[in-house]
Amino acid sequence: MKYLIISVVVLLSLFLVVGIIYLPKYFPVAEISCNSLNSPCSEELQSKIKDLKGKNWQTVRTKVVSLVDNDPEIKEYSIRFKLPNTMEVYLVENKALYAIHFPENNIFYLINNQGTIIKITGGNNLPYIDYSDKLPNVGEKIDEKLIFALQTVSPIYYSYQVKSAIVANGNLNIILSSGLTVIFPLEGDQKALLGSFKLIIDHLEMNKLDNADNLGKISVVDLRFKNPVLK
Repeated sequence: MKYLIISVVVLLSLFLVVGIIYLPKYFPVAEISCNSLNSPCSEELQSKIKDLKGKNWQTVRTKVVSLVDNDPEIKEYSIRFKLPNTMEVYLVENKALYAIHFPENNIFYLINNQGTIIKITGGNNLPYIDYSDKLPNVGEKIDEKLIFALQTVSPIYYSYQVKSAIVANGNLNIILSSGLTVIFPLEGDQKALLGSFKLIIDHLEMNKLDNADNLGKISVVDLRFKNPVLK
């Protein structure tokens, strides 16, 4: 009798474990919560997964995985089942750090730190460059020289007043609010280039305050050469 009871308990435990592991796949999902690190998921994604309610766990999970796997705005994700019938989706978003402005259509291509286009939008509050040539599709990587240009513009954008930044004819031309044009190459020692830029700009500003007329007439700083050229 003792062994019979033990056998029954073992079997029940086994069935319980198997049920916990496999049965949820066939449960209908009544609620789906979707959140990123600091906020709910985008309205677009919320709208897509909302229509999956009522379908079984396996179907919903397969569809959600398909949606997030193919979304360049999403870096990582996890999906959990919460009893009795809730699916929880957690996302780590692919954050945009820069943008490329396409003047012809007045649209912005948002770019992450690896140079991948993650979104196309009509507005932007990130450091950006104007560029008129064809760009890759969303989810694809831009040219290394454009990445170099964006990484060059970014610290200048946050530390100085930038009127415009344009990539054309193999150069990056940055026009400051003062009217000064600074020409950068699209490759090289970026740290050295930015150091030279800061040193020259600070020197010009200092001499402007001291009414040094010759330095006050400089309108172009060309950093494409080993020794910067001031015109």
